[in-house]
Amino acid sequence: MTDRRPELIRCTDVGLLVVEGEQSRTFLQGQLTCDVQRLAEKALLPGACCTPQGRIVANFWISRNAARFSLVMPVSQLQPLQRHLEKYAPFFPSVTLSERYIERWSLVGDGGAEIINRLTGKSAPDQGQLTPWQTALLAAIPYTTAHFELWLPAALRKKVLRVLGDDVLTVPAEREHLIDIRAGVAWVTTATQKMYTPSHLNWSAVGGVSFTKGCYTGQEIVARMHYLGKLKSRLYRFALHDHLVPAVGAEICNKKGQFSGAVVAASRAGADEIELLAVVKNSDVAAGEMAMMGSGEPLSVRSLPYDIPSKSAAVEEPTR
Repeated sequence: MTDRRPELIRCTDVGLLVVEGEQSRTFLQGQLTCDVQRLAEKALLPGACCTPQGRIVANFWISRNAARFSLVMPVSQLQPLQRHLEKYAPFFPSVTLSERYIERWSLVGDGGAEIINRLTGKSAPDQGQLTPWQTALLAAIPYTTAHFELWLPAALRKKVLRVLGDDVLTVPAEREHLIDIRAGVAWVTTATQKMYTPSHLNWSAVGGVSFTKGCYTGQEIVARMHYLGKLKSRLYRFALHDHLVPAVGAEICNKKGQFSGAVVAASRAGADEIELLAVVKNSDVAAGEMAMMGSGEPLSVRSLPYDIPSKSAAVEEPTR
């Protein structure tokens, strides 16, 4: 009999960068790809911060409570993003930046909303919304169904697990990557920092880029890619039959054995099945017969849960 309880996954810890002060909205509007000026309170929005060359320093979820903004991201990108923003912060004297390291728990599957209600005593957030609870944040992740995340300090862990009890099915931590892969969400890591533009990672497709907000660092490159032509490479989802999960940066070749791109995320999906996200050349995907460089293991293209914007322009491609 199939266990239909929601899955509870103890994920890799995340970093929380808090930006606050009366000038914080103006400051972030000039640095992030998303429209901070229009960010409603308790809404959850994907965003990114880029170099002047349009390459992503870090990508994240952002939310707002009055003049306090919270950016949640892979823990490895917290300090690089803070250092990057601190270069511009002195022009906004009221702005302060502070960091926290918090636990990330994913709750996936039907029945998650009822569990959140029992945990907090109030309705679960709607998709794309966030609810503060004690010293934690509870988020309903956009672009996926029945997916909540709990971002909480370690001190709350025992209380959360006690309330959830046997109503959830605890699954291995590696499932966190599979959830993101199936959602088509690629997080920048130490290995890929400043390598890709938002268009390479389909970040505009998930709502992480505004093309109407005006200027921000890297905006000219990001906008040009969107409006002036066709990008040569972008993010695709693949399946691979193998017993070894490829590392981030593992190379992918086309049917001629030529370099096409590289893995940005991978996870085991079954005993000998792996799913992954990789940035590869569009022409190679269209031609078919993609494979892992070296081993020659073939890759099968899988669908993504969103549409790709039709306008984007060719730029210098990521290199090995």
